[in-house]
Amino acid sequence: MFLKSPSNKIFNPIFIISLILLVLNDLWLKQYFSNAITGKLSDFVGLFVFPFFWSYFFPRFTKEIHIFTAIFFLWFKSEWFSPVLDWLHSFGISVYRVIDYTDYIALVSIPLSYYIFSRAEYSYSNRYLKCGITCLSIFSFIATTQPPSYRVVYKVTDREYVFKATLSETVASFNEVEQERMDKMNEGRKKYNDKPIVLDKESGVFYESPYVANKYGVWFNVNNITAEDTIRYSSYAARFYMITDPDNEKHTKLVLQELYDSLDGHPPNDTLDVVLKEYPSTVLRSFEKMYIRPMKKKLNKNSIFSFL
Repeated sequence: MFLKSPSNKIFNPIFIISLILLVLNDLWLKQYFSNAITGKLSDFVGLFVFPFFWSYFFPRFTKEIHIFTAIFFLWFKSEWFSPVLDWLHSFGISVYRVIDYTDYIALVSIPLSYYIFSRAEYSYSNRYLKCGITCLSIFSFIATTQPPSYRVVYKVTDREYVFKATLSETVASFNEVEQERMDKMNEGRKKYNDKPIVLDKESGVFYESPYVANKYGVWFNVNNITAEDTIRYSSYAARFYMITDPDNEKHTKLVLQELYDSLDGHPPNDTLDVVLKEYPSTVLRSFEKMYIRPMKKKLNKNSIFSFL
């Protein structure tokens, strides 16, 4: 058999550090510090980790694996690979890559991988850690091929909704909608044994227990609300505020300020959020479905809201 792993080279500290850096860069650094450095970093550490990992399982073909990795990377990063991508996409298989010939500089990682892999063995061994490293390596190869995404902020200046209810009544309906949204999320989280989302009424925050920093929603104490208050809300979906309608103190006006969405690919600049003015109707409909319609239904089946 040529599927062998008699050595403990997978515990090489340079390999482990490169693997961790690859995962962190693809899952976090690219999202928050998207620039030329994070873009090239995945290529450099990826071309070190990939042939090193497979050489560990197929040590008799170490040289061939490193040569194949170089050839495949040259092909993958060229326009000649586009027909293969189109064929994969036709089957719903999402593989992402950018044609940038400056990425070829990362090929220097392959001979470095070969050199380090060919060095002395490691005496340390732990089958559970070895299994974890193997799983993390395979995950990193899959995650690297997925399209990155970036956050989009849509500035909204033309959307106001009027409810035939007082400010406290409208906020109470919002609390019910938010609670129901959290309940649905918890139903899905139970399937994966994830920590539940709970409400801390003192802070008015729905959070993932016990990680208070993970904010999922907001709850307002209606007993402390007066007609002169401005109730401000911000979540992953939108930012808006609610006030008593100046034209009718028994009505409430909800003013939408921003809509949030995410798009596949890298942002067109180095900023964390891309701010746009023209928002797609699908994003607006999603917001209305999430908040406006259920709030209106809870307040009064005959109530109306207007687009001003």
